[in-house]
Amino acid sequence: MAVATLLAACSAGEGSSGVGHSTSAAATPSAEAADVVPVSNLDPDRGCLDGPGKLNAHVTAWYPGPSGSPLVLDGERDTSAALDAFRSAAAAAARDVAPGFATDDGFELRRAGGCVTHRYAAFTSGDDTIVVSAWRVESAADPFWIPNESEFVALDDATLVSSGEHIVAVLAVAPDGTTARVSAYGARVAAMTAGWPTTMAPSPSAPPPGPAAVTTEDLVPVARSVLAYVLDQR
Repeated sequence: MAVATLLAACSAGEGSSGVGHSTSAAATPSAEAADVVPVSNLDPDRGCLDGPGKLNAHVTAWYPGPSGSPLVLDGERDTSAALDAFRSAAAAAARDVAPGFATDDGFELRRAGGCVTHRYAAFTSGDDTIVVSAWRVESAADPFWIPNESEFVALDDATLVSSGEHIVAVLAVAPDGTTARVSAYGARVAAMTAGWPTTMAPSPSAPPPGPAAVTTEDLVPVARSVLAYVLDQR
């Protein structure tokens, strides 16, 4: 199915068939005790990215699918030396799987008068895009709110993957809710998902959207490396 058709179906309803609105466990969680993650009635509470959380849970507790709250990250857009270091770490992690991608945009989101809750870096190669970002949730979130073409599935206790033809995404999640996300968008797809879940179909005269240049298998080590970097900076 063309991405324009798939994303248009998603815009019509969050529960559309074939769209990643649920999380299923592909691996059995370990027997270790894990905390219960609260569910917020609104957006998931977001902690300071540069500080640890107090809970200890598996990835499917932090991202339980539609039983979690919308993952909407907001704040005042800012830059810092820490952002520059994050972008460098993300570029180094992505270099082996995407050597032709160059650093593009980057920013962080800061609470008014407070801490950073989100860092973001983008890399481009022609019309293809790879997005790397990090945040920390303190309540359960729905991963549907990250642009996707297929449902997010638990690869293990700490990793979710979504593998579509035009969009692939990986979430590496620490026990305290710190999350590193890496998404690859095929040519012209990232612009179509701006403002997700609202989407934009290409004009009839535009070239069709392209397939993602890498796979979830490529992106898993990138996400894990970025997560390790974020945790190591505390």
